[in-house]
Amino acid sequence: MKTVNVNELIPGMILEEAIFNEVNSIELLSNNTILTVRHIDLLKNAGVEYVKISAKNNQEDEFLEIRKEIEESINVREVLTNVVNQNMKINILTGEGNKPIDEKHSEAINETKEIFNDLMISDDLDFKNIKKNVEEMLPDMIRNNDVLMRLSQLKRSDNYTFEHSLRVSILAANLAKWLGYNDAQIQEVAEAGLLFDIGKMKLPQYILKKGGKLTPEEFRIIEKHTQLGYNILLKTKGVSSAIKYAALQHHERMDGSGYPLRIKSGQIHEYAKIIMVCDIFDAMVSKKPYGKGISKIEAAEYLNWNTDSSFDTKMVYILVHKISEYMLGKKVVLNTGEAGKIVYIDVNYPTKPTLQVGERIIDLRFEESIKIVKIIEL
Repeated sequence: MKTVNVNELIPGMILEEAIFNEVNSIELLSNNTILTVRHIDLLKNAGVEYVKISAKNNQEDEFLEIRKEIEESINVREVLTNVVNQNMKINILTGEGNKPIDEKHSEAINETKEIFNDLMISDDLDFKNIKKNVEEMLPDMIRNNDVLMRLSQLKRSDNYTFEHSLRVSILAANLAKWLGYNDAQIQEVAEAGLLFDIGKMKLPQYILKKGGKLTPEEFRIIEKHTQLGYNILLKTKGVSSAIKYAALQHHERMDGSGYPLRIKSGQIHEYAKIIMVCDIFDAMVSKKPYGKGISKIEAAEYLNWNTDSSFDTKMVYILVHKISEYMLGKKVVLNTGEAGKIVYIDVNYPTKPTLQVGERIIDLRFEESIKIVKIIEL
């Protein structure tokens, strides 16, 4: 094993140790990953400086074979008619003037937040009112408009766990709608999105708000939140098994590398598969007490890179393609410091849009050095 600067990495090298984000809460790349150009790009964008590389040789022909399989899997994807770039009427608000969800439903939001806070000193979850409040908000959560805009409208407070759960609930309810779920199932997924992280209310808050890298012991404490949340839901009357599994399994991964049970794709409940992609997406784009998030484009790229190994392919495909529809026409800021506008999105490359930057047209499919670092929500 040797330590290598990310600028010296080359495709084909093998990671000796998993790479986590700045607070060790999200695994960017697992150990034994055979690095590709896109993996290296991800590490650079994430601000990783050094990684541990396996001393064992990776045969070039083995890497080429893997790359060929990846390219072939991309080439055989169904080519869809591009409807993203047609003129679409997008209502970006809740349907009542300019009132965001957390203002329109302030009483339900505040009551739910208090229910969360009560869990810090008690194991009694008021699920009856959780269910009532979700039912009240649901029509606005899944209204056919720009879900990213609605998420950006939500006000920030010092309760990141609750805010994150609310955003995941909104995003998960929309994903359930896009999957064709019926009304009762969408309601249940929204409840699962709100409750999946309640185990964190039992953890020391200083760890949740800590900046910088967690110690191994702190990370083991963080991992316990899935079981803590499951235990609370297990003894709460009226909570379905699906919601309980979503709380327990949302950190499992398709290849069995997750926690707490290290189960694989076929053993993971579909609600947990929905919650995990929404959880990761929002965690990566949201501003946290200890740092800022990344762009929605970069978060979508991360999900794409980790389908099959970490995340369910169907969930990622639908989430990324639906989100990309609402990116058309958005103003963006690039890593060059320039501002531009998304003018075209190829459905086969939803995270590589075409931009208008001044007099130039930039196709990100062919400009790997240019990145979108911010999408401006207006």
